[in-house]
Amino acid sequence: MPKVDQTVEKISLDGINETHFKRAYLFVNQQKQPYWWLRLDLHGSQQVIRSTKVSYQGEASSAEALEKAFEIYKEIDYRLEAELAPKGPTIPFLIREYLKTAKEGYEINEALDEPVERSIFGAFWNRKNYLMYLGFYEKTILPFFNKQGYRTKLVFNISQTDINKWMVWRARTFKNKYAPSSIQKQDTCLRAIFEYAREIKGERFVPPKIKSPQAQLIKRRRPEIDDEKFFALQQHLRGKFHKELNYPLQMVPLKAEQAFLFYCWLETLEHTAIRPWSSAAHAIHMSDIHREKTLDGKVMLLLDRREKGKIYTASATQYWIHTLNRLDAFYAARGMEKRDWLLAHTRSKPSLGIKKGDPIGSFKSSWNTAINYLEFNDASLPKNQRYTPYAIRHRAIGRMLRENPDISVIEIASSVGSSLEMVSKIYHHYNVRRNYEKLMLNTIDYTKNIDVFSESGGWIEVIAINSQKHKQLYEENPSLVGGIKPKG
Repeated sequence: MPKVDQTVEKISLDGINETHFKRAYLFVNQQKQPYWWLRLDLHGSQQVIRSTKVSYQGEASSAEALEKAFEIYKEIDYRLEAELAPKGPTIPFLIREYLKTAKEGYEINEALDEPVERSIFGAFWNRKNYLMYLGFYEKTILPFFNKQGYRTKLVFNISQTDINKWMVWRARTFKNKYAPSSIQKQDTCLRAIFEYAREIKGERFVPPKIKSPQAQLIKRRRPEIDDEKFFALQQHLRGKFHKELNYPLQMVPLKAEQAFLFYCWLETLEHTAIRPWSSAAHAIHMSDIHREKTLDGKVMLLLDRREKGKIYTASATQYWIHTLNRLDAFYAARGMEKRDWLLAHTRSKPSLGIKKGDPIGSFKSSWNTAINYLEFNDASLPKNQRYTPYAIRHRAIGRMLRENPDISVIEIASSVGSSLEMVSKIYHHYNVRRNYEKLMLNTIDYTKNIDVFSESGGWIEVIAINSQKHKQLYEENPSLVGGIKPKG
């Protein structure tokens, strides 16, 4: 509150709405260039103090100050009558409040079995989307709206020109740092603030338009990893676990287990074409996997997924049964026959809050370590030209498209959970169950080979089914060949 000049008599405002206000008066602040200020005392202890922006020039300036004071009073009285806060909110204020709501929301959702708290646009709050909003607000929105001229500008006074100036500032400040998809997310973050002001705070105004750039799907698509690189990646990983997983169980190093699980994660992406998950919330639950039979009695593997707000069923190649069997043998040897998650932690890590059996949320560090070791990524290349786990999804969908030319664009999209726009420009789309056999026609024949396991659950090799070695190992111990009995 500005310091009151006690030498200047206060001027009361007559005819105020006593329902909202106890008293209202003008006073002059004590400084070298004094101004007339309005003070409104509400019922209770709340008060509103606003500058009339009329400089004090003796008693002669009081008339103009009173005129401005009544304008301010009427504005505040109108807001109180509409059950709004006395003063309208600013962009920085709304961002702070919205982030507080978001944090409380995701913490509540994490504590419940089913999420209940949603963002202003309806998505359930989680740690990932909260951190996305927080990052974009702090980096690309608040630095502009905290500038002089915007810090105190009320949200309903933000004009289309202000938004256009923000877009210009963002483009000049960050140049080409952000992809169009990231810019769209930033725009959504700012739209959320205007919507929050209207829906939650009750402000009545028409927000300015925030027109996002079109996503350049083809131009910015990450590269697809080819056979040579993918097989080299697999071979590199096998060298990290093949020998070690066949040690006595108590001697198997954790790094070997992690390499094996990373290998199985890659095979899962390769044979399902799902998006690579990066949080425990999107990990595969065992109940998501369905083993059915085709008309000719072959295994049909289907996987329920929820990605980017969409629910779909992915078709897995029949070869994926090998990955599932290897994981079953691996976990059974560790006393985890009835695990909840496809890829779960085998050991507790109290310092990280991880318990044995918890889902593995991300393989980001494993991917980066392997890709950097194999020198697949050139640090000088733009980000959209570097290999990420999405390269496996692109590879899998591309293979489906090449090997099944009779599958339509619409048919491929429902199984990979992608948008029609995306598949129309990059992939193609298919109906899951009706086209399963047609889709899998040219994939690896899973029935010709079986896996060989060690007594400690380690995957040793692949051998021909019904071969002499298959018969010999089955007679020795059926679990060494996954319990699969040879014919003949």
